[in-house]
Amino acid sequence: MFSRVKKAIKAFRERRFVIIFSENEGEADLAIPAQEIVAESIIFAARVASGLLCLALPRAFIIKGTLAIIGIWIVGWVIEKLIKAVDRVIHKPPALTDEIIEGLGREDLIPMILYKAPRVEYEVSPEELEAMSDDGLRALLMELRDRQAEEIEWWPLAIIGGVAVLGVGAAAIALTARRE
Repeated sequence: MFSRVKKAIKAFRERRFVIIFSENEGEADLAIPAQEIVAESIIFAARVASGLLCLALPRAFIIKGTLAIIGIWIVGWVIEKLIKAVDRVIHKPPALTDEIIEGLGREDLIPMILYKAPRVEYEVSPEELEAMSDDGLRALLMELRDRQAEEIEWWPLAIIGGVAVLGVGAAAIALTARRE
């Protein structure tokens, strides 16, 4: 069996068609080197092997494709972060001012405190909050609001993302460039 595989690999490297027969499935497939695919070879393959067409892809093609997919993913991630940052700037929610907090009821204060507390490293249980008065809840929410850290600027993230995309592109070119 291995001698047949070696012959098939050798023929494939010489850019010849290879028929792969699967004894388990009882079918044969025609493998065509990627550089040899033209309309006539596709028609020939459809007549001879109606099954799967196997393509021998060069390593450089695989590396470029993988790096391109990674680059596209990184660009998409950076664009998503930029859109979210711009959206936060344009549609900035109203600040949690003292007047807004004073107007909130108990049913709004408790979920807001439970949401904000872990973000400012403050531990509180729902049972503790239920036992507090409305004024105590308002005071706690104001304290948590004052502890909240500033948001991260978006432009350093954009620069880092741009450098990463350029780095992936440079790596793709460097890895796939022909060596003389």
